[in-house]
Amino acid sequence: MRGFVSILGVLLVLLVVSPLAFSQDSAGVRLINLSPDTKQVDLWVDGALTREFLQYSVASDYINLSGGTHQIQVHAARGESVLAQLQVEVSVAAKYTIGLTGLSAQNNLKLFSLADDQSSSFVYAKVRFVNATPGMPAVDIAIADSRTVLVSNLGYQQSSPYVQVQPGVYDLEVRAAGTTNVLYTIPKAGLSRAANCTIYMTNVGTNETLETTHTFEANSHLENNQIVIGLILWAALLAWFVQNHAKS
Repeated sequence: MRGFVSILGVLLVLLVVSPLAFSQDSAGVRLINLSPDTKQVDLWVDGALTREFLQYSVASDYINLSGGTHQIQVHAARGESVLAQLQVEVSVAAKYTIGLTGLSAQNNLKLFSLADDQSSSFVYAKVRFVNATPGMPAVDIAIADSRTVLVSNLGYQQSSPYVQVQPGVYDLEVRAAGTTNVLYTIPKAGLSRAANCTIYMTNVGTNETLETTHTFEANSHLENNQIVIGLILWAALLAWFVQNHAKS
């Protein structure tokens, strides 16, 4: 009996505590470095250094901020000069991604802000695309060798809405907007069930492929695990009740 109660206690702690990893009393903000020639940067928020040495194509973790307006600045690593800055308005319990785009060599670095979708589907994958490739025109993104166009007319430094697709591994084509002319390919893009993903197109690679990186926005698998733990907990309680009721 004592062992049974201990197991129930562990399950209850996992169910209750795990959602607290991200505080519902604050907003979450992270930075991703999408500038191909800006190798390492520091993130400053409201005049304070918060993350250091953020490399190209890498995203920071989410930083908890109070709701309201905040000043976001990006510096060269260990540097004092501001490379780009942006004032953002954030809401409590929401998450945001700040992207650094452009080229240091052309002195056109720019920050943009995206609201991250935290709601997930148990059946589908959700994906959005960001055109962060310097010099790339507006494009359509389609599943290779098919008529399925996921995103249309996505311009430079623009983001698409999230699109629901069947989970799987896809070869994607980046086409000139409004045509079937394939400019580049994104091979083997893995999209998982119950996960929200952003694919950032960052630079032209080799063999007409694009350099890409990705982030996940929803703790979907964690949420699913919480539901499973909850079901196990209730099943265990029901079994205990039935067993003790039968003895009485």
